[in-house]
This record gives sequence, C-alpha cells and structure tokens, in this order.
Amino acid sequence: MIKMENIKIDFGRPEDGWVIINIKIGNFELEIDTSDVPNPIQQLCRSINFSLNNMEFQILFSLEPNFNVFRFSPKNGLIIFQILFLENNQKTLMKEIKGSFEEIVLPFYRAIKRFLTLEYDEKHWGRISDYEKGELDNLLNSV
Repeated sequence: MIKMENIKIDFGRPEDGWVIINIKIGNFELEIDTSDVPNPIQQLCRSINFSLNNMEFQILFSLEPNFNVFRFSPKNGLIIFQILFLENNQKTLMKEIKGSFEEIVLPFYRAIKRFLTLEYDEKHWGRISDYEKGELDNLLNSV
C-alpha cells in the first residue's frame, strides 16, 4: 500500500488584505500570497461540510489577476485533493493526492483553528464569525 503524503498547511498573519499561505505535500511546496477577495479562509470554513456530505468543493486563492484553486472531490470513500493554477481561463494541475477525510480535510481544519488564534487588526483581514466557528467545530465533532 502506498503511504499517503502528509499535508502541512500554514496561514500567515494577514496584512493589508493579503495573507501568505504555505502548503507542503511530500516534496511539493507552494507559497501563495493571496488576497482576501474572495476570502479563501472563510470559503474553507464554510465548505468543509461539503466533504462530509460527499460533495465536491473548490476554493479560489486570488493572486490578482490569476488564481490558485484547491479542489476537494469525494470519490469511493476517499477525497481527491488537487491544486490547480488558473491563468487566462487555462487550468494547470500542480499537485493531486488521494486520502481519507482525516488525511486531506483535517489538516485544513487545524490550520484554520491556528489562524483564528492569530492577533491582527481586522482592517487587514475579516474575521470568521462565531457562528461559522461553532458550525465548523460541530461538523467535525460529528465525524
């Protein structure tokens, strides 16, 4: 059996509507300096329940004018995670892995929880509402 490559993700401290996101999967590393329009961390927070309900979802990370896309696609009890680069409506696959909910989605949940503990001025990045935080925790407690 092939060992699943661990996902390590870290959201930096926001500044002026931008945040650096670092993701490492095995030997693959990507640093994204993303805008808060649309807010990818809020999108992740709202979308994790889709994977619990066996629904595909994707998150856009705006590089202005280009995008990185994180796509989560449930299939046969696993989640296929893809990182794509979108430029001029052309998608380029940068990385794809398959794994369980725990292997693919939980590292993002943990990164969101760490991000929520950061201190920063709200003018730099919008806060996740207490309702959304509670919903996220409730969803994952039901797993």
